[in-house]
This record gives sequence, structure tokens and C-alpha cells, in this order.
Amino acid sequence: MLILMRLRDGPANANQLATSLRLNYKTIQYHLETLLENKLVDREEYGYGAKYRLSQLTLENLDILDSIIEEIFGQEVKAGKQWARSG
Repeated sequence: MLILMRLRDGPANANQLATSLRLNYKTIQYHLETLLENKLVDREEYGYGAKYRLSQLTLENLDILDSIIEEIFGQEVKAGKQWARSG
């Protein structure tokens, strides 16, 4: 869920996601593969790496994603707010 929340701010590579979410790179890679398999994110190859972004399917269903996020994280998270993992 945190990866999807972060990608709402724009595309990022796995290192950027790991840094901004304060998670291990291998953890990010594992979850990105799951998100790719389920068509929730798209991968764009460039140079020696790849950037990930929300898929068209996810973008078309942001209202559902927002509902899920609010249910999980409570009222402090609202649509349009920049999300970051707190300490």
C-alpha cells in the first residue's frame, strides 16, 4: 500500500522508493513484482534501471484506492494529501 501511495506523487525507481519509504531495497523489489503481476503498476525501462508508475487500471480506480487507504490509515489520510511513512 505504501508503494502505491508514494507513486501517486509520480514515477520512481526502486532505490527512490526504498529511500522515501525507509524500507529495504529487496523488500521494495519483492512488492513491486507483486504489484506488476497484478497490473497495479507499470514498469518503464530506461538505461540501466526502471521507473515504476501507477497503471492505467489503478489511475482509473483512485477513488477505490483512496477508500481503502482511509479505511486502513484512518481519517488522517485524505485524497490529494502527500503521503509519507512516519518514523
